[in-house]
Amino acid sequence: MSKVHLILLLLVLGICGCMKDEIPAPPHVAGDIETTQISLRADYRYQIYFDLSSNQMISQNLKTDWDLGFECIDEGWHIKLNGAKAMKVTLTNETNFANIDDTTGDYIWKWDMESGNLDSTAIGDWRDHNNIYIIQRGYNEKGKYLGAIKIRFISLFENKYIIEFSDIKDASTTIDTVSKLKDINYMSYSFDDGGKEIVLEPNKKDWDLLFSQYTTYFKEEDVTYLVTGVLQNPTGTSGTEDKIHEFKEITLESMTDLEFSDRIDNPGYDWKTYNFDQGEYLVDVDRNYIFLTNEGFYKLRFIDYVDNQGERGAPLFEYQKL
Repeated sequence: MSKVHLILLLLVLGICGCMKDEIPAPPHVAGDIETTQISLRADYRYQIYFDLSSNQMISQNLKTDWDLGFECIDEGWHIKLNGAKAMKVTLTNETNFANIDDTTGDYIWKWDMESGNLDSTAIGDWRDHNNIYIIQRGYNEKGKYLGAIKIRFISLFENKYIIEFSDIKDASTTIDTVSKLKDINYMSYSFDDGGKEIVLEPNKKDWDLLFSQYTTYFKEEDVTYLVTGVLQNPTGTSGTEDKIHEFKEITLESMTDLEFSDRIDNPGYDWKTYNFDQGEYLVDVDRNYIFLTNEGFYKLRFIDYVDNQGERGAPLFEYQKL
């Protein structure tokens, strides 16, 4: 029996079960249906963290505020790219910074997979070598290329990552440290202004969904695209899609056969499509998503993708705690 099935069973037993001569437990009452709109702006400049239990935006930042995310759990060592900027990385055969001054060459460029699987990070296990990476910093919200960095990840000691980097054209390097902060998933780091660590993520217990652009891979075309959608918190949140019931029919009892996933790209981006003939985004209101968070189960569906002024990048959705 899976963890989700066990939780559902306990909830149902708590709702329905009582011994003879006991006072019956009151029937379970679902929460109110909430309708909320999040604005990333038409150029998708923002990343917005949202909490379902309080129906609140917890924090927001510009997608260009950071480049790398450093894993913060005690045993963690993974480093992720900012997929909202379409960043890519390659591992060179060089150990001398002076021997690298551009991004041309017989390089294999990689990106983080949209699933969020840490076994598939583009940087990979940097601990077993001393080679230099080249990182393409991607693009800002106006499509401007942000340049390239060459970097070596030196070590992880006493909860501090030690890194050495420089601009792709620069022979001199900067050595800096990035600290772990136990209450967040990743410490952010920006190469702007000579390099700096930044606390952008809210406490990992305080949010469920991240509204943002991210990089996804289309296997059939063998190409990556920037897409706009919703990612779930890798800590404490799992999700699935209910393809059987209408939104109003989804209850705790109706979910017993659903399989929940820890993939962060749930619900992802494809709850909407762009109609080129009509020149507008169409939202599939019949796609229903279920989330299991630290506060319980929620059902959610998207209603629109534009605001009252007709500006895109404004997901409108309704959801309910079950």
